[in-house]
Amino acid sequence: MNNKLRWGVLGAGQIAKVFCNAMRFSKTSELKAVASTQFQRGLDLSQFSGLSPRVEQSYTDLLQSSDIDAVYIANLNHQHYPLALASLRAGKHTLIEKPITLNEKELVHLVSVAEQEKRLLMEGFMYRCHPQLDRLRSHIEKQTIGRIKVMRASFAYQATFDPQSRLFSKDFGGGALYDVGCYPTSLAIWLSNILTKEKFPHSVTDQHFEVQGRIGSTGVVEAGVMHFQLSNGTKIQLQTSIIETLPSQVILEGSEGRITLKDPWLPSSPCRFADTPLTLNTVFEPAEFIIEQWNENKPTSQVEKIEVDRDLFTYEIDHFVGSIENLSSNKIPLQDSLANIRLLEQWRSSIHAL
Repeated sequence: MNNKLRWGVLGAGQIAKVFCNAMRFSKTSELKAVASTQFQRGLDLSQFSGLSPRVEQSYTDLLQSSDIDAVYIANLNHQHYPLALASLRAGKHTLIEKPITLNEKELVHLVSVAEQEKRLLMEGFMYRCHPQLDRLRSHIEKQTIGRIKVMRASFAYQATFDPQSRLFSKDFGGGALYDVGCYPTSLAIWLSNILTKEKFPHSVTDQHFEVQGRIGSTGVVEAGVMHFQLSNGTKIQLQTSIIETLPSQVILEGSEGRITLKDPWLPSSPCRFADTPLTLNTVFEPAEFIIEQWNENKPTSQVEKIEVDRDLFTYEIDHFVGSIENLSSNKIPLQDSLANIRLLEQWRSSIHAL
């Protein structure tokens, strides 16, 4: 694209601030407008961004704007589907914060509408857009640690219980699976595609997953564990929680070594934790692997750095722009989003059945 992609942002919560902050470092995009159900919050977001986007009176006003090419949906989980549907029908390319929808039926419909409207639809799993994952794939394909035997992935933290908050509200699509558990499941699907060359769930040997979990008093999954095995023999072990702090990490155990991702989900992202707009001379920290190899003579361990030149969320923005011409993302394809929502639904229903 010769000109910058013109963005509008729906929602004015914390993740919207992160996205707007990251756009400061993009050479492919510009922020034109924001909108919130509360005008003051939209105004606060506009001022926070430092990019001077206009504040629209409503979501409809933003979606009808002729100078908006793409929309980022940063709203609560239960709002993703109706707002994405409106965005696509308004002719906007649409990036939806994870989870893309709360069930398969909604996502199948969005995919159909995106195809009809000839617009790009993508789920905002930003970690997949970071160079760290490209480097990890290279090590897997080169068999740096031999054949991958086990993947352990976790994303969990302890939140203060508030039955009125979006995190513990069933109506808002809250709970551990949709908030953070969707990251490990997404990575399991990514790894499955590489190792088996089969589409998930055909790459799974046993559909009867081993599942444990806890459903809290408000009806949301507060913690969960899931184990299953891929058709090539690789074991997958996933864990998530919003009531317990656990290491957020990914470990690949191979026949000849081990790779540990020190920060798998939020590498190189000062925007994620910034209280103010970052300066344009911000230095972004590299991501790091720990690679251990079981050599016969002498085991080795080394830290491998993946240098970056922008924020994690900026990589997501730029990847989205680069995917528009083909109306498809090779890093976060819709077939992976479909597989992921099915896996999350199965995880949730299995816990309920216990």
